[in-house]
Amino acid sequence: FLVTQIMGYLTGGPQRYTGRPMEEAHKHLAITGEQWSAFMADARQVFQAFNLDSATQQELGGILSTYQSACVLAPGEQAPSDPGLLRPKGTASTLYQRLGGVYPIAQFVDRLVESVLKGDRVRIEHDRLDDPAGKRHPPGLKYMMTELVCNCVGGPEVVTSKGFDEAKLGVQPHEWPTFLELASEAAELWPIPHLRNSIVGALGAVKAEICVGVFDEETSPEARARRMVQEAGFDHYLASAALEKSAGDPARALELLAMGWQPEDQEAMSVPGSSASLSSSNAAWGPDAPRCPFSRASGSSAALPPGHPPIVGRPPTAAPAPNDEQAVAARA
Repeated sequence: FLVTQIMGYLTGGPQRYTGRPMEEAHKHLAITGEQWSAFMADARQVFQAFNLDSATQQELGGILSTYQSACVLAPGEQAPSDPGLLRPKGTASTLYQRLGGVYPIAQFVDRLVESVLKGDRVRIEHDRLDDPAGKRHPPGLKYMMTELVCNCVGGPEVVTSKGFDEAKLGVQPHEWPTFLELASEAAELWPIPHLRNSIVGALGAVKAEICVGVFDEETSPEARARRMVQEAGFDHYLASAALEKSAGDPARALELLAMGWQPEDQEAMSVPGSSASLSSSNAAWGPDAPRCPFSRASGSSAALPPGHPPIVGRPPTAAPAPNDEQAVAARA
């Protein structure tokens, strides 16, 4: 997801990069110059497989080459320690934070879309991965759906395709109940029932961005009850948990929450395989953290791509002119 997001960002798309700065995400991997060259060779093969024209190939090669100094260890440079999984920080005030951030959500979406693509329970229109003329390839559908789900549960991801049927997953309205069954199965990666119920319930709020031909918000009794509790100031997770506790009665749910009721498992870490509290994570996403892959928390940073806006807090520097070796690599 983040690789697609960053390439959209760097090629001028509307995507907003939400991952770590490049050095923080890659330096600990101790990538060598030889490995980088192999990566660039693979990239050129992909460009050719998609029949990109030479000018586009050169431009994309130039964009990727700006990553090299941020990803590859320089001679004598020591690899830093592994920063660990990027997790949202704070006191888990949003469903996005409670779910563990983009990585588990992307895993959920991957499972969900794969189940849909089987076509045995829900059917959508999509193109084969090897069809160069296609516009609805599975990886693209997964990206758009991950973007949508992250955003609807309170994440920093920007939805870049609202209102366009051709960019939706494309579920038929009459298959929505079955789609939610698939979502419930995909959500089993979270061990906490309230979290599973919350993310499945959150999909109802974006039904119009998942189903074709749907433009109104969900009006089911469950959705109305959840909105009533949320409009009183409680987040999606607490609203869902309280409604479950009160058998769907919004008045009783509000009474419980007003008295200070909390689900017993609210402090449990949501990321599968972990029992740590969300608030204990050191490597964390913050709402005001840098959203650019070329930002760094310390030291100098990699050269910015041509046309990149200045980064706040860093003196503007001109990108160095490519040397002959870089120019040859970009043209290859």
